[in-house]
Amino acid sequence: MKKIINAFSFIAIIVGVVLGATGAYFTDTETSPTNVFAAGTLDLTTDGPNTTLPIQVTNIKPGDFDSGVIRLKNAGTITGDIIAATINKTDDKENNCNSPEALIDTTCGNPGTGEGELDDYLKLTVWIDTDGNGVLDGTETYFVSSSQSLILLNGVISQPSSEVSLSADQTADIKVKWEADPAHLGGNIFQSDSTGFSITFDFKQK
Repeated sequence: MKKIINAFSFIAIIVGVVLGATGAYFTDTETSPTNVFAAGTLDLTTDGPNTTLPIQVTNIKPGDFDSGVIRLKNAGTITGDIIAATINKTDDKENNCNSPEALIDTTCGNPGTGEGELDDYLKLTVWIDTDGNGVLDGTETYFVSSSQSLILLNGVISQPSSEVSLSADQTADIKVKWEADPAHLGGNIFQSDSTGFSITFDFKQK
């Protein structure tokens, strides 16, 4: 009888193990809402109500000067830094010579592409005119701090003197001052000559 009881006990243990292995537990699953990623934009524009460029001037004579404004705007959605400005000469012509120029200029081609001298004597200063007084003050950020001739600036990468950050929709007014031979060193050498330049600003995400 004892053996029969032990046998039934052994069977009960096996059944208990099997039932335990196949028994049900409460379970649940949950999926998070769709995760969305959208890239921001970085877009520097040079248009705006304050922009006075491109500068187009005729009948320049030694001593003439003036300035224009480039309003830079971050039209994107993320903050960026203006890390450099590069001035590139886009035009340089002799445009023939009249008799006073011909006395000292031996390159009198018409149009004489690449033979003009105005780029030697057209001097530029480029800065952010924070106070709007038209003068580069000691605390203002600059790219070209003193009058330098276009021929020397051509292709040169100029970094700002201090950080220029633009958040979305923020603007910065870049002042470009030009002077035609302020020291009158050129004389007749650039009569009838023409030149031109562009400025490229490099904008990088912050």
